[in-house]
Amino acid sequence: MELSADISASKLVKGKSFKGYEMTLSGIAESTEHVVVKVDGPPADYRLWKKEKVHKIWANQEVMRINKVPSFYFIATSENNGLSPKNIDSLQSTITAAIQQNNEQETNQLAQVFYYYKQQQRLYPWQVARLERKGKHLFRSYIDIPETAITGIYTINIYRLHGEKIVEQKQLQFELMRSDLDNDIEVTSHSRPLYYAALAILIALTTGAIAGYVFRNDK
Repeated sequence: MELSADISASKLVKGKSFKGYEMTLSGIAESTEHVVVKVDGPPADYRLWKKEKVHKIWANQEVMRINKVPSFYFIATSENNGLSPKNIDSLQSTITAAIQQNNEQETNQLAQVFYYYKQQQRLYPWQVARLERKGKHLFRSYIDIPETAITGIYTINIYRLHGEKIVEQKQLQFELMRSDLDNDIEVTSHSRPLYYAALAILIALTTGAIAGYVFRNDK
């Protein structure tokens, strides 16, 4: 049976009253087949700042940039173990590759902090979502698009697998657009800085070597 899928909306409008949207993806595949759904938001660039004292005044000094990482990410699987295939779920390695630091330990910590920052904005998942199976052939997934999501094209890839081998793939897209009335309005929650010092406590990192960093969208 050929893999088939569709979504509940191909265009979403993000206005002042936008509170997010639950996208429904429905499809058909053999009940014995493993299906994985992955959603990548438009790529975005981020700058990493560190608070440093310059001439007795605390200021933000740019340390590095994190370029072309997905602004939004979602993954769901039909497997009961809640694990996603490594050849599909490559977000962590993408982030790590984008953080090109000389110190491997610092790079891994920055990647962890950045991932947590995106989780707090509901833009990266806390865990792999469960793909629902309905009867012998139908499957369904619910994709939460939060109000913090940026405008642009979102790409949905649906994979049919035998073991870890991809045997078929379908791609869908939807667009999150800003309404004409709101084109000149920035989403303050999206550009708000996040201080690493607070995160260091929450995720209990063993070192404070990178305390004082700030993530900002590179706009």
